[in-house]
Amino acid sequence: MFYVISKRTSRLILLALVLLVLGLCYLYVFPEAQPQQQDLVDGQLMEIEETVSVTAPLQRTETTTVPEELVEVAPLRTDFFNEYRWERERSRSRQSAYLEEILMDPTVQPARRAETEARLWHLTQLSHKETELENLIKAKGHRDVVVVLTADSANVVVDGQVDAAQAAQIGEVVNRLAGVTMERITIIDGVEQ
Repeated sequence: MFYVISKRTSRLILLALVLLVLGLCYLYVFPEAQPQQQDLVDGQLMEIEETVSVTAPLQRTETTTVPEELVEVAPLRTDFFNEYRWERERSRSRQSAYLEEILMDPTVQPARRAETEARLWHLTQLSHKETELENLIKAKGHRDVVVVLTADSANVVVDGQVDAAQAAQIGEVVNRLAGVTMERITIIDGVEQ
C-alpha cells in the first residue's frame, strides 16, 4: 500500500522530516558537541566562566532611502530538490567528520572504535543507496526526486504528480534496492520546482 500526499501536506511533512533528522543528529551524533559549563577540579565540580573580548570597535554605518519606483524586486526562486540534497549532504558530512574525529583519537576504546567505524560505514551506504535510488527513479521518467533513507523506512519526494502505477514502481525499486518493507515507504508527490 502506498500513500500519495497533496502538495501542501508534502511540504509540511518534508519540513517536519528535515527538522526531525537535524534534531536526531544533534541529540545522537553530536552529544559531546554541547558546551560544557562545569569542570572537575580536585574532585569538585567548578563552574566555568566564559569571557568574550572585543577587539574591533563598533562602527556606525549610514543608510539611505531609495524611492520605491527605482527598486525592482525579483521573485525568489528556490530549487527545492538541489537545496534539500545539499542540506542532507551537509548534515551527513558533519556526522562523518564527528565520527572520523573519534576514530583519530588514540584514547578511544576498541569497542567504541568498532562501533564508530560501523556507524561511518552505515552513513556511507545510506548516502550511496539514496543517490542510486534517486537516479533509478529519475530514469523511470520523473523530473526530479529526493530519497531519504533511515534504518527501517524510506521517504521519497517526487517532482510533479504520481499515479498509483508510478507509486508502485517507485515502491518496488526502493523495496528491492534498500530493503525497506512496502509499509514503511512514503511517497510524497506534488512538489514542483
